Amino acid sequence: MADLAALKDHVCALAHQPPFIHAAWFVEHHLVIIEQLVQELCDRHPAADRTLCLAMVWVHDWGKILTNKGDDEEDATRAQIRATLPTFGFSPTEIAKIQTIYEEMESLKPHGPDYLVETKIISTADATSHYIGPFFAIYFQEYHHLPLVDLIAGNQRKIARDFQKILLPEVLPLVQPRMQLIAEYHTVNRPQRWLA
Repeated sequence: MADLAALKDHVCALAHQPPFIHAAWFVEHHLVIIEQLVQELCDRHPAADRTLCLAMVWVHDWGKILTNKGDDEEDATRAQIRATLPTFGFSPTEIAKIQTIYEEMESLKPHGPDYLVETKIISTADATSHYIGPFFAIYFQEYHHLPLVDLIAGNQRKIARDFQKILLPEVLPLVQPRMQLIAEYHTVNRPQRWLA
């Protein structure tokens, strides 16, 4: 039987260790937010396998945690899914489905209507998490050495990518106003007039 608590503890311990660049905040301000969103979305989609959705909270960024910037995070995540999930009691069938969810999530086809419901849940929760809490403020802090124009351009790409990753429409009333506000912070095209 899958031991989600042990998997969570394992990934959290890895994520808190330097040299991972996001060690100071990644669990509390990213993964835990995703976990809460996944729980809420699973409540709305009872056909989803909650265990696999929650496993994906801890699995989807495994490669990011374990590799240095520039290394292939996706290949590292795939390797961890295959090699490590059996030690946490996941069956071959569960691991195969987790691999499918991960591949669908990484394929980034806009609004993937044919994706598994579990993919829609984790992809939506991951993208939405960036607009809850201090994600963008932390990004500016961590990459303060980059030119401002590069930071703005990178965040504009992130916002566009996140919008593609939102595969469940029920989060849009929550996230669209937040995305719009963050997008305004990252625009170089200002209106002719601010006040009507």
